[in-house]
Amino acid sequence: MLLHSETTIRGKKKSLARVTLVACYNAIGTKKAHIRMIGKAKELACIVGNSWPLPYLAQRNALIDISRFNKWFDQVFVRFVCSRSNYNVLLILHNASGHAEAFERDVIKVIFFPTNVPS
Repeated sequence: MLLHSETTIRGKKKSLARVTLVACYNAIGTKKAHIRMIGKAKELACIVGNSWPLPYLAQRNALIDISRFNKWFDQVFVRFVCSRSNYNVLLILHNASGHAEAFERDVIKVIFFPTNVPS
């Protein structure tokens, strides 16, 4: 008796692995703020016991939300701007649900691209 097993693959599952990198550069690309990484896991397996070059934040869907954006803005962006410039700064963001509404703080003005304009 010959046993034969046949498996059909109907499609591929979508990968659930996802990270978001938060990066910010000046208009000509000569200065950059520290990059942050947002992932799903509370702690990445590759980080445990090792030094990791990027600050890591955990978020259930690995996307930036308003609280993570505000944390990045206060801890990274404001320090970056204040340490390098006394001029007025314009931060232009894509129109995503994870960002707050347009606002101004000291010398920093935050605005968004229009809704149907790609970043």
